[in-house]
Amino acid sequence: MPKAYSEDLRWRVVADTEKGLSIRAVADKYSVSPSFVSKITCLWRREGSVSPRKIGGYRRHALSAHAAEVKGKLLEDKDITLAQLCDWIEETLGVRVHVSSVDRFIRSLGYSYKKNTEGQRTRAC
Repeated sequence: MPKAYSEDLRWRVVADTEKGLSIRAVADKYSVSPSFVSKITCLWRREGSVSPRKIGGYRRHALSAHAAEVKGKLLEDKDITLAQLCDWIEETLGVRVHVSSVDRFIRSLGYSYKKNTEGQRTRAC
């Protein structure tokens, strides 16, 4: 995972741009990209801080608040397709999600979809 540039380097970059050096000259001086110099300078002027922000993170599922309803629907209708489940979620819960999002959410709940050679499910959800 990438690391943020040190705060010391960030302050030196800001100080040189405030002195009037061009973005490219500062970038060459400290061996960083001109984009980094531009973004740090804008951050300094806008917020008065150069500290790095959080990198990465976890984004929750759009359906995590409705897990109980989705589980209930899967138990009630074991042969429902992902497309049908998407339509049901939009009609009943009022949440519009893509088929792949529903698939990822269902897999996070521990459900899987398996087919046999005839194209039928080998077991119920």
